Amino acid sequence: MWQVRYDDPLHQMHSPTMWEHLPHDVAQHLETAFKDGSPGVFAATHQQQIYYDFTDMTSNFNAKALKIRRSVPQTTTRRVQFERDHAEWADYDAFASNTILDARDAGFTVIGLHIDPYSYVICFNSNTQTNLDTGRVRQIRTPTTYTTTDDTDDTDDLDDTDDLDAEAPHEYKCPITHALLRRPTLIADGHTYERSAIQQWLRSHDTSPLTGQRLTHLHLTDNIMAKQLVRTYIQHARNTTAPM
Repeated sequence: MWQVRYDDPLHQMHSPTMWEHLPHDVAQHLETAFKDGSPGVFAATHQQQIYYDFTDMTSNFNAKALKIRRSVPQTTTRRVQFERDHAEWADYDAFASNTILDARDAGFTVIGLHIDPYSYVICFNSNTQTNLDTGRVRQIRTPTTYTTTDDTDDTDDLDDTDDLDAEAPHEYKCPITHALLRRPTLIADGHTYERSAIQQWLRSHDTSPLTGQRLTHLHLTDNIMAKQLVRTYIQHARNTTAPM
């Protein structure tokens, strides 16, 4: 779950990758502190109290800073991306993505990250990755770093329509909630969803709920035409069922 890197020749003879797993009890202690959002934690290793710093992912062992990293197995399909040249985006691997997303969810503002042969600092306030070896700064984006064309809500006249959900045409319903669309929102897959439902989906996915394909972007757009159609349908349904 947690690993340390020894760069000295003696350790390299026994571990060609130079990364070794920390003892289970130490790793568990680090994981608990990490999930709690602590910037670092002391743990007993080799009969010493060693400080493990999550903000740059290092430990101080015998007055020497050693790199540490978190190697939690992939538990999500979410992938963090970093911007490459020519405005292209590339995925972090599953381990790095898990570390970044879990650190963000734990409330970190910065987190260290080691991806051989480089070391980085991830800043969540600016959504950037800084290469500590070259100084280069790149943008990063997470599944919840979506943008929207409009964040207003004028759906008061679409409230209290639960009684119409069952009989409403399929095209007026959200594919996730299967209820009438109250705030139709268009995403990159070309389909329209209830805004709150698709926002919830994008907190843990970067794929389409209908096709399963990776979304090319996470931009949310109010579907004005769909909102007008739903409003017209509701008014017609109300007039049809109104008492004489």
